[in-house]
Amino acid sequence: MSNNALELGRIIFIPNMDIYGFNIRITDKVGVEVNILATLKKYRVNIIYALISISPQNISQKLGVFICNFTGLDVKPVNILDEIKNIDGVIDAEIIQPIKKGFIIDDRHFPLFLGGVRTVVFRQFIVEGLLKRLREQYGSAFDIILYHQGFETGKVTYKYFKENYCLGSIEEFIKADTAIAKAVGWYELIIEKIDLKNREAKVILKDSFECVMFKDSKTPKSSFTRGFLAGLFTEIFRVKAQAYETKCIAIGDPYCEFQVKVEQ
Repeated sequence: MSNNALELGRIIFIPNMDIYGFNIRITDKVGVEVNILATLKKYRVNIIYALISISPQNISQKLGVFICNFTGLDVKPVNILDEIKNIDGVIDAEIIQPIKKGFIIDDRHFPLFLGGVRTVVFRQFIVEGLLKRLREQYGSAFDIILYHQGFETGKVTYKYFKENYCLGSIEEFIKADTAIAKAVGWYELIIEKIDLKNREAKVILKDSFECVMFKDSKTPKSSFTRGFLAGLFTEIFRVKAQAYETKCIAIGDPYCEFQVKVEQ
């Protein structure tokens, strides 16, 4: 399948639709989810969004969220809730009420975790406002700060992946890193070339979060990402590396391109 954008589903706004949610805790037992789905199907309830995940606090339990469309239905969420609670394996369940008609937010799950690590989500317009304002205020000094922060983040990321995901080779790390970069919405990362002997690499980034906000710029804008790649390859090459941006979507190129080399 081709790449598909994904709505995380924690905030849903569909005007004039009767949307309600079910927050459910279940045992880690085969078939419980199927019975929940069967109950919703019985009442012709259409699921807009669903998530089932192992609980970070208790791996013997799962957490489930179902955002459902009740528009035009005679059945009420409270009636279905009683049936869901009686399903074998359901520990507890509650209704998530909409903020207003057609607008619902899953505020039942906090904090968020991704791969076992606490995670904070910033929407793009927040990051864009922050970066633009700080660049206006501090100029090139801010880009230097971003680069060095990215460099340290790249080094820490490599070490964390290797230690916590038991990655035994550079090939495994690259596969994991390219997948995670897309999974968290940073960019599509392509390692077009890596030469461990000569310690150099060519990296392509498509739809980079850092640069897509600055299209029509006169200069490349990958300060954090450039530092991140330099830090990452410093760990891979085991000697300090530099990343040089040769293409950038901020200045009209179709993608961002970096040449990574050992610092001379």
